[in-house]
Amino acid sequence: MSFIQIAVEGRLDTEVAQRIVRVCGAEPQDPPIIARGRTVLLNRLRSYVAAANNAPWFVLCDLDYDECAPSLIERRVLTRVGTIPSQLRFSVAVRTVEAWLLADSALANFLGVDTRLLPREPENESRPKDEVVKLALRSSMPEIRKGIGGDRDVIGPGPDYNDLLIQFVKSDWSPERAARRSDSLRRAMEAVGRLAGG
Repeated sequence: MSFIQIAVEGRLDTEVAQRIVRVCGAEPQDPPIIARGRTVLLNRLRSYVAAANNAPWFVLCDLDYDECAPSLIERRVLTRVGTIPSQLRFSVAVRTVEAWLLADSALANFLGVDTRLLPREPENESRPKDEVVKLALRSSMPEIRKGIGGDRDVIGPGPDYNDLLIQFVKSDWSPERAARRSDSLRRAMEAVGRLAGG
């Protein structure tokens, strides 16, 4: 069994990355590197590249408002590190990892909403996090409405947003199923699969 070091932006991304690594036949190395934001993650790339000389690394960040993943990699990654070593896989979630969750029909059941409410093309959503919040506000379950949806009069997620979505990732999320509707997730899984020797 191979071990892969993970570097991500935040807590939810950690669980997503760990699930992908396990599905691809490897184990995430403890502890994961949580940069607490994309800027910090990108600023630390040189150290990740150096460390990848000794062990495999999976670095995951959100596209956010950048035009496209190749442009982000060209302008914000390659300008910092020159080339990406073979032991490091840098993946970009279009537009955020929430799109990867929206791509799995199991999210509808977890949120207590009709499957037909899920976006057909989650990667085309400009703000996938907002889509998750909107869905949660339509939930039949009060803990989902309040925990993820929060207050209808306040823009933003509820107090248990991360905790509840982490629960979904751990218990119900299928990266294989979601990859059928998410090209960036499919590419990330292929990259990690190569890293794991699959």
